[in-house]
Amino acid sequence: MRRIETGLVNKRFGVRKMSKNRMLLKACNISLHEIKINFGRRLEVNNLTNEIETVVIQNEINVLNDKKSTIQKVVMKAIKPEEESENANKRVGETYK
Repeated sequence: MRRIETGLVNKRFGVRKMSKNRMLLKACNISLHEIKINFGRRLEVNNLTNEIETVVIQNEINVLNDKKSTIQKVVMKAIKPEEESENANKRVGETYK
C-alpha cells in the first residue's frame, strides 16, 4: 500500500516536490486547497468552505495529456454524497490492482 501525501497548493507560489496531480491542480488554478493524494487515483479536497470533493481519476494518461480540460471535467463530476464516495473507495481498489 502506498502512503498518502498531504500538501498545500498555492496558485502563486506552487508547492515543493509537486506530484503530477498537484501540477494538474496548479494548472487549473485550483488554489489554497489542502489535498490528500492516494496513489494519484483519488483526491480529497478540503477547501476554505469545508466542502469535500472526491475525485476518482479513471484514466490517468488522458488527464496528464490534456491537463486543464480533463481535470476540470473530473472535478465538476466529483461532488458526491458520502455514501457514493464510500462505494467509490471499494471500486478504486478493485480497478487499479
